[in-house]
Amino acid sequence: ENGVCGNRTVQRRAFKRTTVQKGHGQWALIMEEDGAKGDVVEEYVGECLREEQFRERWEATQEKERVYFCALLPGLVVDATHYGSFARFVNHHCDANAVLAPLSVCGERRIVVRLEQDVTCGEEVTVRYGFEDGEFVQRCWCGGASCQGWIHRLPASRGEGDEGTDAHDEGVRSQCRH
Repeated sequence: ENGVCGNRTVQRRAFKRTTVQKGHGQWALIMEEDGAKGDVVEEYVGECLREEQFRERWEATQEKERVYFCALLPGLVVDATHYGSFARFVNHHCDANAVLAPLSVCGERRIVVRLEQDVTCGEEVTVRYGFEDGEFVQRCWCGGASCQGWIHRLPASRGEGDEGTDAHDEGVRSQCRH
């Protein structure tokens, strides 16, 4: 959208300036400069786990500590719990201003935080979390105008058992569990 190739942004590590601040009892990713729709804010990095490793770690840590998981490919999950970039502090919001987007850089699959709208300096960067399987449902407290009350659950407007998705959902649903 802004004329800058996401691949080059990742290769050159030319991300928007951000910081991490604590607010409302949790850490948050905050813009330190204005950003335009399409800007790549940060790359989501961490330890790559196979599905079985992820499930073991999820079971072992879900009640003990904050976790930062993000699906990279089917069967491969990035765990940024113990090390990673500032992207691990991006919080859920039903009216998110960014998405976690796949990107291929030199043949490698990467995940980046990309703005879906213009943001201003000092604004929190948010994404809409959600695994389609609904296995990791959590209560949502974002308070957004379109808040559905739950994270990791398909929108309530769908019929019970309706597993379909539409183009809008595909564009905004990230694959993260926090």
